[in-house]
Formats: sequence, C-alpha cells, structure tokens
Amino acid sequence: MNQQARALLVKAGKNRRLIKIESIIHFESRHHQTYLVTTSNDWLYESPLRDLEKILPVDQFIRIHRNCIVNLAHVFRLSGKQTLTVHLSNQQSFIVSRNRRRDFMQRFEAYQQKKCSLSQDFWSVWRRKQVETSAKLYDAKNINLDRILKEHTELSFDVREKLSVILDQPYTHWLGSWTDLNDVSLQQLIRDAKQKNQYLTLVAYRLFLRDETINQQLSFEQMEQHLLWVQTLARIIGSAPVILILEPNALAMAGRFFSQEKTTKILFLLKQSIEMLRQCPNLRLYLDGGHPYFLEDYQMAILLSRAGIDQAHGFSLNVSQYIENDLIIGYGETISRLIGDKPFIIDTGRNGAGTINPDRWCNPEGVGLGALPNLYVPHKLIDAFLWIKPPGESDGKSSPDLPPDGRFSEQLALSLVTNANFLVSAET
Repeated sequence: MNQQARALLVKAGKNRRLIKIESIIHFESRHHQTYLVTTSNDWLYESPLRDLEKILPVDQFIRIHRNCIVNLAHVFRLSGKQTLTVHLSNQQSFIVSRNRRRDFMQRFEAYQQKKCSLSQDFWSVWRRKQVETSAKLYDAKNINLDRILKEHTELSFDVREKLSVILDQPYTHWLGSWTDLNDVSLQQLIRDAKQKNQYLTLVAYRLFLRDETINQQLSFEQMEQHLLWVQTLARIIGSAPVILILEPNALAMAGRFFSQEKTTKILFLLKQSIEMLRQCPNLRLYLDGGHPYFLEDYQMAILLSRAGIDQAHGFSLNVSQYIENDLIIGYGETISRLIGDKPFIIDTGRNGAGTINPDRWCNPEGVGLGALPNLYVPHKLIDAFLWIKPPGESDGKSSPDLPPDGRFSEQLALSLVTNANFLVSAET
C-alpha cells in the first residue's frame, strides 16, 4: 500500500488498477478469496483480510467478523440491539460478531468524534461569539387558548387560573403543508420578533412523517416542492431571531421503518434544507433527534451526522413526548459526544410527571407540564427547555371526547396543569 496515495492495487483482468482508500466500502472474503468492494465494482485483491488489517488506516477500517472489514466512512446506519447489523452505503448489510461488537462500538465512536471535531463550521463559531445574557424568548400567545378564555365567560375562576399557566408561556408555532407562508399574520409575527429582538420558536413539519406515511414513497416532484417550501421559509425568516426545530419524526422514522432508498431521500432533503436555512444569520436551527424509546443513541448519531448536523446549531429531543429529563438528558449527552459535542434542546411541555407508559404516545393519562421554557439551563450541552408541542393540543382522537391531532383540548390542558412539575431541571 502506498501510504501517501492511500490506495491499493487490485487485479483488473490482465492489468492492475489503483483504488483509492476513500472509495472502498468494504472488504469481503468469499470462497477463500478477498474482494475489495467499491460503488462501481467488486475487485479481486491478492492479500487475505488478516494482512489488510495491518496496512489499512486503523481509525477508518475495522473487521466486524472473520469475513468482512468495513470502511466506517460508508456506514449508513446501524440496527438491532441483541444482534448489531451494519448497513453500508451500497445497500449491503453485515452482522457484527458478538466478540467484536465492543471494539466496533468504541472504534466507531472514536471515528465519529474525530470526524465531527474536524468540522469548525459556521454554527460552532457563531455560538462561541454569541452573547447569551440578553437572549429572550418571544412571548407568542396560544391564540386557540386565548380565544377560549375570551369567548367562554362561564369558565370558573379556578379553570381560568389553571389555563392561564399555559397561556402565559411562549407558544411554539408549527408550520407544514397546511401553512400559507405568505400569510400576513405569520409574517407580522416574525417582524414583531425581529423588532423586539426576541427568539420566536417555530417547527418545520412539512414532511409530516407519521405512521400512516411509512409505506408512501417520495417522488422527485414532492421533493422539489418541499425544497421550494423551505426556500420560501428561509426568505421569510430572513434576519429575524428564530429557533427552528426541523422535521420532528423524520430521522426516527427513517431509522426504524423506511427502506434505504427512502431514507436516502429523507437525508438529502434534510441536508439541503439545512443548507438553505443556515443562510439566515440569526437562526438557531435544531435537527430533530427523536427519543430513546425509538432509536439507540448511536443509531441516531449516525443519522444526524448523515443529515448534516455539523451545519446545524444542534438537535432537539423529546418533541411531543413525555420522557423525563433524567433519561432524555443522558440520551442527548451520548449523542452529542458522538457528533462533536453539539448542544441540544428538550421539549419539557409534557414531561413533568415522566413517561407513564412508553407504548402509549397518544394522549396518555397522568402526564404533566415540565420545566418552564428557558434559554438558561445549567448544563453545558443544553441550549434550552421549550414547550415545543403546545400543551393542551391533542395527539389524535384517542377517545370520543377528545379532538383530532393538533386541536386544543381544555380537558388535556387542565390535566397537564394538575400534574405539573415545574421544578424538573438539569444538572450540569
């Protein structure tokens, strides 16, 4: 091997060909012969795997079982708990042998950390220079709740007091395919936040990746429409101070349910969206990282990395979920370590009482409001606690007396206030 050229000589008929290390996806032993696999071909290589281990860059290539060495740069995702499977960029998959699993995870973590630490991107520089002491959240009101309190004069004083607990906190606006980005009220909201120099919290949820969309394919026309929508959103945000959570559910669903082809499209859309949105100078952009009941931390770290987290401000956790801070913070800390110490934000709007039943995500009983929205959390990796899923809004029509997804429910809101625990915090 030529150490400077970082390439290997392989047989190509009667001739030989030089293959660059970067283009090698994996090496595989088949029928007592070694093959070097690239995106274009499988090449016969003269040395066995044991000799390759001695000359390949140890920080990039690792043997995962007796018949396979993989290039960590081409690991697309990981799956499985008891049996760990490596999915590569060429859509081939290999199981990591039990006795090599620990070494693989340690080497993979080291590779991710090195890869991310080399990226001195716009966001990390911006974050170090930013003066946080004057940052404030924009006091957007929950217009649905505000209207209920004004129209229903028969509500008792006690009910009004409880609902006002929610009304008094900054409201997060969700934007999707149902949103007219040219709506005057939305643009006025952004202008007002800019004038007051306060952070308006928005969620971009246009992909709308829910259970009912698992088997739907994304056409190129749909992808083009989505990116045009993101481009318009970036134009409207402009230089306004905005905290934007990008596509809750997207990576979690891709990592658990989608085909590799669809996952590749989702990752492309997210990466392109980040490229467009990062042009907004005062935007804090957080790519959604799901929660620990959906994907393992190392699985989410790979997906975040593939989706361009190095160009985003950080990632969001627990959006629309109820998981207690102790568990979600540990999950976030591990992911952050794998992707270059990126900061994260947590949705605390409904996690004050913790998770009652992990299998019950649609309007579970007994949950309560968590820590109040706050940009000053005493933890070096947590940028903010936010009420991202507006408290009181339904997850779906889980019973006849509850409204569809996204509609406000007085019953749900009162239950959240009754079970509230505002003292939930984070340790440094």
